[in-house]
Amino acid sequence: MSNSDHRTAFEALDFGRLLDHLSAQAQTRRGAQSAIVPSLANSLSAVRQRYTEVQELLELEELGFEPPLGGIQDVSQALEAAAKGSVLEIEALLEVRSSVFGFHRLDEWLSQHAQICPVLTERSLGLHLDPTIRQFLSQAFNDQGELSEARYPRLKELREQLESLERSIRNVLDNLVKGQSLEHLLQDRYATVRGERWVLPIRASAKRSGLGIVHDTSRSGETVFIEPKEVVELNNRSKIVEGELAREEERILTELSRLVGGAAPSLLAALDTSVHVDLAAARCRLGKQFQGTIPEVDTQGVIEIKSARHPLLALSENPAVPNDLFLSTEHPALVISGPNAGGKTVAMKTLGLCALMVRSAIPLPAAPGSRVDLFDPICTVLGDDQGIESGLSTFSAHILAIQEVLSSSGNQSLVLLDELASGTDPIQGAALARAVLEQLVDTGARVVATTHFPELKHLGQTDSRFRSAAMQFENQAPTYKVEVGQEGHSHAFAIARRFGLPEQILHRARVLVGTHESERIESLERMDEERARLSSKAEELEDIRRANTAHQAKLEARETRLEERAAQQIDDSAQAAVQRVRDLENEVVNLIARLQADPTLKNAGQTLKAIREAKKSIAPPPPSEPIIDLGKVGPGDMVYHRILRSQAQVLSEPKDGRVEAQVGSIQIMANLEDLQPSQKTAPSKPSKPQFGGNEPTSLEGVRTPSNTLDLRGMRVDEAIEETDRFLDKRLLEGDRSVFLLHGHGTGALKSAIRAWLGNNRTWRPLNESEGGDAFTLVTL
Repeated sequence: MSNSDHRTAFEALDFGRLLDHLSAQAQTRRGAQSAIVPSLANSLSAVRQRYTEVQELLELEELGFEPPLGGIQDVSQALEAAAKGSVLEIEALLEVRSSVFGFHRLDEWLSQHAQICPVLTERSLGLHLDPTIRQFLSQAFNDQGELSEARYPRLKELREQLESLERSIRNVLDNLVKGQSLEHLLQDRYATVRGERWVLPIRASAKRSGLGIVHDTSRSGETVFIEPKEVVELNNRSKIVEGELAREEERILTELSRLVGGAAPSLLAALDTSVHVDLAAARCRLGKQFQGTIPEVDTQGVIEIKSARHPLLALSENPAVPNDLFLSTEHPALVISGPNAGGKTVAMKTLGLCALMVRSAIPLPAAPGSRVDLFDPICTVLGDDQGIESGLSTFSAHILAIQEVLSSSGNQSLVLLDELASGTDPIQGAALARAVLEQLVDTGARVVATTHFPELKHLGQTDSRFRSAAMQFENQAPTYKVEVGQEGHSHAFAIARRFGLPEQILHRARVLVGTHESERIESLERMDEERARLSSKAEELEDIRRANTAHQAKLEARETRLEERAAQQIDDSAQAAVQRVRDLENEVVNLIARLQADPTLKNAGQTLKAIREAKKSIAPPPPSEPIIDLGKVGPGDMVYHRILRSQAQVLSEPKDGRVEAQVGSIQIMANLEDLQPSQKTAPSKPSKPQFGGNEPTSLEGVRTPSNTLDLRGMRVDEAIEETDRFLDKRLLEGDRSVFLLHGHGTGALKSAIRAWLGNNRTWRPLNESEGGDAFTLVTL
C-alpha cells in the first residue's frame, strides 16, 4: 500500500479520528505518540500475532490483571545522547532510572502470566536487562530523587561543609543586622544575595566607609549592597566548597551517563518492547469500549461482518445501527442504493474502516464470528474531489481519482466508490460506472459502490458477481439498515418533505413527473414500507429466538449448577460419615485399651455396650417394608434417599442403575442402591392448572425488599434478562418465593413476563389483599 493510498484511505474514512481514540488508551507517552502514526501489518502472520496478543491481554483483564506500564518514560533521546558520550542532566537520569524499574516490573509481570500470554511473553526477551544497571541506578539516588550520600560519601562531606559555612555566614550577618554598630547605616534590616555573595543593604552615603566590598546598587541609587568584611573569608571558603561539590556531582553524572550510554542499545530495545505491549493493551481497551470482537482473518478476500457498527458512532453518544456486510469470491462486488442521507456512505465507510482496523489489529465493533481478510491496497473515491487550484470540475477530478484506483487495484485490493460516475449525463454516467465496476472485478478486487443509477441497481440480475443492497426506509424516514438482496429507491419526494420543502413544490413535482411515474413512485414507496415492516417483524422474531436459546442455555447451566450442588452435598455427607466412622474407631480403640488396663467383668460389659451403640449409630437405617419394587420404579413414584435423608420423586425410568429424581427444588441423578421405598405418595396434580406449570398446592411468601424485583420502566428484553438474573440469585441464596413488580401500564410488560415464565416456572398473580395483579409471585 503506497503512501498516497494510505493518505487517501485514512483521510476519506476518518481513520485518524479512530487512531486518536486509540492514542487516548495508551499509558505511556511514546505509546500514545506511536498510536497516531499507524503501523499497518502487511502479512497475515503479523495480523494474527497482534490479534493473539490482544486476546491474551483480554483474558488477563477478565482475571483482573493489567500490564504495569507506570514509570516508563520516552527516554530515547537521552539514551541516544548518552551513547554519543553526552553527560545527562540529573532529571534525564531520573527518567532513565524510572524507566529501568518499569521495564523490570513489566518483565516480571509477563513472566508470572506466561501460561496465559505466551506470545507476549516471547516478546519480553527485550525486557531482560543486566541487573547491574538497575542496581547501580537504584543506589545512585535517594527517595527524594537526589544523588545519594550513602552511595557517595564525599558528596555528603562536601554538603555538610557547605551547610556549616552558610550557617556561620547567616549568624554573622544576623548579629550585624540586629546589632547597634551598623544601625545608622543600614537601609533595611535584612541580608540578601548579590552576585552569589551574601550582602547587606547599606545607605549609599556610607559606601566608602570601609565596611566591605560593594557588589551592587539599587535602581534608585540610594542603596548599595555591601559584603561585610566579617563574612568575606567565609564567603570565599563557601565558594571553594561549592566548586568542589559541583565537580563531584559532575563526576558522578558523567559516571552514570557512561553506564547508561553503554547500556543504551538494550534499554532502547526494552523501551520498544514496552511500547509494543502498551499498544496491544490500548487496542484491547479500545475494543472493550465498543464491545468489539477479534475477527477471523485470511487472504481469500472475504468479508463477513456481522452486526457491524461504525466505530466512531459506536464510541460516541449517537446510536450506531448494526448491519451485516458481505463480500466473497463468488460475490466480490456490492452495490448499495437508497435515499440520500439514508446511510449508504456510513455503511461503506464501516466496511472500509473494519479493513483498516484489521491491518492495525484493533478489535472490530461487530458480533463474534465475523471475518475480514487482509486487503492491500485499500482504495477510496469518496466525497467531493474537485480541485480548484488545478481548474478541474467535480466530475473531472472524480474521473482522475477513478483512474488512480484502476491503476493500483488488483487481487487482494478493496475499492470503495461513493456515487460512482455521478455529476454528468445519467445515461453516459451509468454506462461508464458499470464499465469501471466490471473492470475492477475482472482484476480480482473487492468492490463496494453506492449509486442512484437504476442500471447499477439491477446489475446483479445479469452478472452474478454483483449483489444489490438497499438502505431501509420506513415511516417516511431512513432506518440506516442495510438489506442485502434488495434494490433501494431514492425517495426524493419523501426526503424533501421530511426536510421541510413546501408542499406546493412537492405537488408540482409530482405533476411534472406525470401520473404514471408518480403512481410508480408511490407504489415503490409502499413496497419499501411493507418490506421494512416485514423485515422488522423478522428481526423481532429472530430476537425472540435468540432470547429463547439464551434462556434455554441458562436453564441448562442452572440445572448443571444445581446438580453440582447436590453432588457436593452428597460428598459432604459422605465425608462426614467417614469422619464419624474414624472417630468411632478411635473411641472403640480407647475403650478396648481401658478394658485391657482393667479387665473386670463390669468394664467388659460397659465396653461391649458402648461398641454396640457405636455400630448402631453408623449403620444405615433399616429399609421400611417395601410397597413398590425398586426394579420397577417409574416416574411419579415416591422414594427415600438414604444418603440425602430426604423424600424424592422419581422423574424417569431406571437406566444403568440410575434414575432422575426431584429432591425438594433440586433435580439429581440418583443411584437405585441409595433409594428405599417410601410410604409417602406422590403429590396429586391439579386437573386444570390456572397459572404457571408445575403448580404447587399453594404459592405463599412474605414480600420483602430483598425478594422483590421492580421491573417498571424497563423494556421487555431488559426486564426478562433482569428477572432471570434475580431468580438465579434468590435460588442460590435459598429463597423459595420471589415477587415481580411489573405494574399495570399497558399490560405489555406484565404479559411478556408471564409468557416468559410460561410452564417452566410456578407462578401466580397476587390477589387484592396481597398487592394486586401488579405483582407476580414466583416459587423457586
